[in-house]
Amino acid sequence: MEDITRVHKLLRPDEMCIFAAQAKEVKLGNKRINVLVALISNCSKTREEIAVFIVGNRFDSQYIRDIIPVYADLTCKVVSENPAVVDLSVADGFEAHSLEFLAANPLKMFVQNVVKAQNTAKENNLISSSGLSHQWVKNYRALSEEVGIRPEEQESASSGTNSGAPASSSTKPADSSNLEWISKMLKTREPEFTTHQNINIFFGTWNVNDQKPVEPLDKWLLPTDPKVIPDIYCIGFQELDLTAEALLLGDTSRAAPWDMHIQSTLVRVGSYVLLMMKQLVGILLLVYVKSDLLPKITDVQSGFAAVGIMGMMGNKGGVSVRFNICDSTFCVVNSHLNAHNENIARRNQDYHDISRHILFANEDEAQTHTIFDHDFLFWIGDLNYRIDLPDNDIRQRILASDFGPLLEADQLLDQRKQNKAFDVFTEEPIRFAPTYKYDKNSTSYDSGEARRSPAWCDRVLWRAANPPSVTPVSYSRHELLSSDHRPVSAIFTIQVQVIIVEARQKVYQELLKQLDIMENECMPDVTIGTNNISFDNVYFLAPVVRTITIENTGQVLARWRFIPKLDEHRISKPWMVISPTSGIMLPGEQTTICVTMHVDNSTAPALNLGQERLEDILILHLEHGKDYFVTVSGNFMPSCFGSTLEHLVLFPNPVRASQPLPGTAPFPPLTNSSVSAQEHKLHIPKELWRVVDVLFRKSMDQKGIFTQSGTPDDLDRLRECLDTGAGFDDFSPHTMAEALLLFLESLRDPVVPFEFYSQCLDVCESYPSCKQIVSHFPVVHYNVFYYLMSFLRELLNYSEQNNLQPTQLAALFGRVLLRRATGKKLPDQVQDLEVKRKTMFVQQFLEVNEHPPAAPPSNTTTTSTSSSSSATPTTSLSSGTTTTQSNTTASSSSASASSTTVTPQQPPHTSSPPPTSSSAANKL
Repeated sequence: MEDITRVHKLLRPDEMCIFAAQAKEVKLGNKRINVLVALISNCSKTREEIAVFIVGNRFDSQYIRDIIPVYADLTCKVVSENPAVVDLSVADGFEAHSLEFLAANPLKMFVQNVVKAQNTAKENNLISSSGLSHQWVKNYRALSEEVGIRPEEQESASSGTNSGAPASSSTKPADSSNLEWISKMLKTREPEFTTHQNINIFFGTWNVNDQKPVEPLDKWLLPTDPKVIPDIYCIGFQELDLTAEALLLGDTSRAAPWDMHIQSTLVRVGSYVLLMMKQLVGILLLVYVKSDLLPKITDVQSGFAAVGIMGMMGNKGGVSVRFNICDSTFCVVNSHLNAHNENIARRNQDYHDISRHILFANEDEAQTHTIFDHDFLFWIGDLNYRIDLPDNDIRQRILASDFGPLLEADQLLDQRKQNKAFDVFTEEPIRFAPTYKYDKNSTSYDSGEARRSPAWCDRVLWRAANPPSVTPVSYSRHELLSSDHRPVSAIFTIQVQVIIVEARQKVYQELLKQLDIMENECMPDVTIGTNNISFDNVYFLAPVVRTITIENTGQVLARWRFIPKLDEHRISKPWMVISPTSGIMLPGEQTTICVTMHVDNSTAPALNLGQERLEDILILHLEHGKDYFVTVSGNFMPSCFGSTLEHLVLFPNPVRASQPLPGTAPFPPLTNSSVSAQEHKLHIPKELWRVVDVLFRKSMDQKGIFTQSGTPDDLDRLRECLDTGAGFDDFSPHTMAEALLLFLESLRDPVVPFEFYSQCLDVCESYPSCKQIVSHFPVVHYNVFYYLMSFLRELLNYSEQNNLQPTQLAALFGRVLLRRATGKKLPDQVQDLEVKRKTMFVQQFLEVNEHPPAAPPSNTTTTSTSSSSSATPTTSLSSGTTTTQSNTTASSSSASASSTTVTPQQPPHTSSPPPTSSSAANKL
């Protein structure tokens, strides 16, 4: 019955839904899209006419994907009953459909109704070629073409992002601007067709510090007010599992015991069912719903974003669940942000990264939505913001229950005031003591050696499209003692929207008529603010935004969209993002368009290698009007990030301040010189040498190295230092470590070349086989690989101080050294298996201490090398040795008078400047 109600929202008063069932539409490539299959009856004439409506779901509302009139010559063929599949086709050019119902019973009911409708069609001689019936269907077809486009067609049309494909010469792509305008107008008239229903939602967060569920949860989960019984429980945990298996291999076995423990508590409140569970290492979100509310909940999805070091380890990040209640959309985020008092900027960045990276797709994956694209958004978790006051002062004020000065020094409240993080959220007043950090199983704040200062780390924040619809009931902490945090809860009464279908349909029809009136044959006209956008200097991973304004200066409705240039498939170059890409404006209305230039790992190589320039022309097309051309230009500042190893070894000096060696393709040959440029190539990029050198000299015993993140601002500054040659000894070890991983990840061609990827995974359990494959790497890749392995082995010699384990390093570096050539998404099980194999491959080289395999004679020569006169005595990375493949035998002309001979099997680090020629670089 509910399915029929959902379909009725789409119908005019003259039509009625007589059957509806959930199914999957089977597309090419065996792709299945969730749909509703409905039979719609029209009795406006003396006879009844039936049509099959294929109804899709676009995030929070239904839309008509296609319509199949039931003619006498309709073919309805049951392909199988398990699975329950039926094929529908009409002779007269209608698209054929293959539908898989969820069970055999709805399939039988559907077929029976179709056969009955066919008999009626036969009695009235209604066939597809006659054109004498089903005229009412054209209303929906026209509406479908005008108001929106089918999701799979969005892949080839300009649809709100800059990935649009061109229209073919014979078929103009449908425009979504009508749908956007109607949706906007419907929003303004919602009070005319909506009512509301109150529901109570409980939000809870607890950092359990790796503890198992042994303590009763009554104090936390059981309601204290019998008048406010939660309809939904949203419960978030952090540090649920701190084991290496969870961190590196995605083990989620710790979630089940907590689920059982929660359900055994909630059963004393009422009948609840688990709606969704989502886990990222130690971050777990569980959503429970009252059984009688479950039929009103639809479109349940989950997402996650890891923001540990490079987003790899998953030790910090967020998980999210979204769902609809009646006609309101909800999203809940549970997060664990960066720790330590001084890491405010890192926590702010974690917030922005989680907000940006958690995306939800329609069932057909045609469009994605962020966490902010919901009527209600709640953010819970261990946000880790601290109190900027001395420890003794904090503790004394807590004893006196004098929270005011503490809240004035609360980092989260301060960052919200400065609009740096969580500024769009609301938090209820805090009237309880800080929830962190306690001695376990004690009521005393931390008395250990570290003596962490108390703080309100655990928070609940909310955001609503209509804030008055949210009524806070409580915001409290609870005295559970097994962890070093106290759990927190917040309860809200929320007005959810319930749409009155008939009233909404009436408004919808009025808007369609208004749209028809505004559209006439007059020529539209717009004024564009500028036809030339200049971005000046653009840096790697530093997005720059410019805006242009267009105004409807005509007398009629103006539809506009960006279109691709002739023979191109995108509306812009891949380093540019345009938002919005289409729209509709009333006379006198203005629209601001944001144009963002963002050079990332995928687009930087072509710019760094001189194959591409930051220049493009945008075409803004006005429907039934003219085209406007906008020139876009920028000056890309070369970077060592987003390049290739082969390219970087051609630069003896910083890439920003020099040209590559002459005589190296694709650069002009040397003139008046007998010295081959090949002799001057570096053996490894100097930027790699500089970062590893600092880490080797200063950070080998640093606790948390390669497990804690650097700050975004420091990473930007360090990248600039590498590109310009400036010194960077003031950067934190964590920034240096993350920069090394980011550099390796940004390489167009990974250290392990793409062509060796599968072979490396296949032999990951055999060190001799792994070593044999590496011996076939190209020269620079071979050198870099063994250089890094030597460094990592030395790093593990300090494991007692830095707490690193071989598996941790192997997992981190495996993901950046070995990458697939294709970006095709793989099943989760395949991805997990590949992660394990990449880890095993790298680990083979971390747990041995021997010479690497000799390079093939044709590729290498073994030489002694000379350092410059300023070189200091070299230091070996480890007692292990590493061979590098030489590009050429050292030239005697490059040796200095006070040269120091270095054994090429030892990869040393010196405090002198990096080598500037292949003869000097042999020591690397």
